[in-house]
Amino acid sequence: MLEIGTKILLILVLAGIIGWNRERHGRPAGFRTHILVGIGSTIVMTISIMMHEKYPSADPARIAAQVISGIGFLGAGTILIQGSTVTGLTTAASIWTTAAIGLAVGAGFYLTAIISALVVFISLFFFTRMEFSKKKIVNQEFIFRLDENSLDFIQKIYYKLEEEGYYIKESKMEKDMFNKEIIISIGVTGEGSQLDELKTWFLIREELKGFSWREH
Repeated sequence: MLEIGTKILLILVLAGIIGWNRERHGRPAGFRTHILVGIGSTIVMTISIMMHEKYPSADPARIAAQVISGIGFLGAGTILIQGSTVTGLTTAASIWTTAAIGLAVGAGFYLTAIISALVVFISLFFFTRMEFSKKKIVNQEFIFRLDENSLDFIQKIYYKLEEEGYYIKESKMEKDMFNKEIIISIGVTGEGSQLDELKTWFLIREELKGFSWREH
């Protein structure tokens, strides 16, 4: 019983460290989820070993193997796809890894579990900053509505996009005869760090009767 209690306390700490990192980033699977996954996989592995000791013909890896495949369903629930943006992959991976660490604790490989948990935490905590430093490319479609008498501003739109480093993939223009407006749709791709400032710049232009955007 003492050994089982030690295993539960160890995975509580290791899984809690990983879960805390996900929690502070506002991920859907955070502190409690990682702890439950870790404890659950530790218990499964412990029971598998105990069954093998009681029934030598039993395969101790058979039950534990189901944790690896079964945890994928839980991880899939953290992945969100919005247009061309995919989020939650790192959290799904951390859940899967936490389960593996739990199996290591349950099997009595304490040093392996501790080192693995530390490596995972370092990867999540420090490598995240490195990812933020990289340029993130976005694809957007900007929709402009102009008065018929504001045709001169069209050239300023294209100039502003090029000035901010956005590549224009496609552009189309149509005329709204009823409202006497010109509607321009421009698909662009470029760095996302300046996107909010660019949108604000267009929103405050008096020459525009309307401005909207969506993922392209």
